[in-house]
Amino acid sequence: HRNTVCNVLRRKSFIEKQTRTKGSLFDPYQQQIQEWIKKDISILRQFEILTETYGVKSTYVNLCKYIQLHFPKQPEAFGVQVTDPGEVAEVDFGYLGMFPGPLGTLVKTYGFVVVLPYSRLGFYAITYDQKLETLIHELENAFSYFGGVPKRLKVDNMKTAILRNQHYDLQYNLDFLEFAYHCNTVIIPCSPYAPEQKGTVESGIKYLQGNFIAGRTFSDSTDMKRQLKEWMNSYANTRLHGTTRKIPREVFDREEQGKLQPMPDEPFAFFNRGVRTVAANCHIHIE
Repeated sequence: HRNTVCNVLRRKSFIEKQTRTKGSLFDPYQQQIQEWIKKDISILRQFEILTETYGVKSTYVNLCKYIQLHFPKQPEAFGVQVTDPGEVAEVDFGYLGMFPGPLGTLVKTYGFVVVLPYSRLGFYAITYDQKLETLIHELENAFSYFGGVPKRLKVDNMKTAILRNQHYDLQYNLDFLEFAYHCNTVIIPCSPYAPEQKGTVESGIKYLQGNFIAGRTFSDSTDMKRQLKEWMNSYANTRLHGTTRKIPREVFDREEQGKLQPMPDEPFAFFNRGVRTVAANCHIHIE
């Protein structure tokens, strides 16, 4: 009440609430703890040394809280990757859970996402494996959905695309490399254990899991794919994007679609490959 405020203001002095600060049992060893952290000594090992050597009587949880308060980790920051229209598409699979498959039984179900980072337009599909045939088939569907092919494909180190990526030893899956050549696009593999290099599609996977899968039920595989297509066209690509604050479909139609490369005239011919050993009689065994 205003009268209460006036009475408080008329007082000659204010009484501040007294607080008591209590030191921590780990304060005498703060410099030592800092040196241990620089040497990458685990918190559990630090707790063992403090207990056995210095006789500190506390708990492991208290030590964790003490380190979080006095030695917080500096969060790692990443710059936003800016791309030109039609320059690159990011590709990835993501596990969605156990859902009805084509035969009606519960099977492992994956989401396949292709995102154009410039416009944030996304292509979403449901798959039940991550085989090379599935990857190529869904990429062809994505290119048909976009109406063209981007100049580059950014992928992680999935075995269907990249066989080996260690330091300077980079080996592509030959079939996937031929598919890229067929579509006149270039494969750009990310560094191992660096998901931030394709952060747009990583966010797309999380968006698929949290916005489409969560809170929905599916009677069968056909119903799931039908709902996904409807969600992709009527919501995911027509919403106001949280990062760009623009509608992906409008940006794509206005600025990016004309920058994509034309699709190949003929479908990609997929061949089965295998390694065979020539026997002493100059024969090989096939099937």
